[in-house]
Amino acid sequence: MKSFSTHTNTLRSVILTGLFAILTPSSLWAAGTPYGIEGTESPIIQESDTSTCYVYGKYLVQTTVPTDAVGEDIRVTARQGEGTSCDPKSATLFELKRGLDDNSDAVSFAGLSGNYLFLDNGTGSSGRTLAITDLSDTTKPPYSSAYEGEMTLKNGATLSFLQPLGPVKSITECPNASDALKAMMPDVVLAEQVQLNLSTRKLTKTGTKECVPVQ
Repeated sequence: MKSFSTHTNTLRSVILTGLFAILTPSSLWAAGTPYGIEGTESPIIQESDTSTCYVYGKYLVQTTVPTDAVGEDIRVTARQGEGTSCDPKSATLFELKRGLDDNSDAVSFAGLSGNYLFLDNGTGSSGRTLAITDLSDTTKPPYSSAYEGEMTLKNGATLSFLQPLGPVKSITECPNASDALKAMMPDVVLAEQVQLNLSTRKLTKTGTKECVPVQ
């Protein structure tokens, strides 16, 4: 799967177009569709003219793309029984609304696993930020980190990603740099592979580093 930073709209369009073209409504509801960060849960996806509803085991996530702002409006409610529709009357557990004054942010839904809600913020393929909210305790501030490239969630517990360390001052910091990467100087950052334990929020640095072009 592509990194979430580049696949948000494309992935949604391709998946939904293909599914609606080859599946009947009953077969569509029989299984979830991969969405968001690799390793997060696969929801049942309902799409209307104005919004998208993602149905998970415990939660319903509704997203709406505003006409006057970038990013998405995001609302999370608890799933009631076998309900498969995002009900506007249901009690809101989490809500994020974009507006005319929020054009500096482009927050979008990036997946859900267990009680953890993932939100992505950025307008380009690099220099992005991920925020993780624990829906079982929304009073706790979300965990937030800049990242580059792809993210992978393992066993619903550990998130692996590249965390930027700073700009590369000399290409000698990238001993295995390709000619293409050298041509991108000085728009290159050094990043380290890290692992985040979602429950403890403990970040482990692996010591593995690589140079990444930024845009």
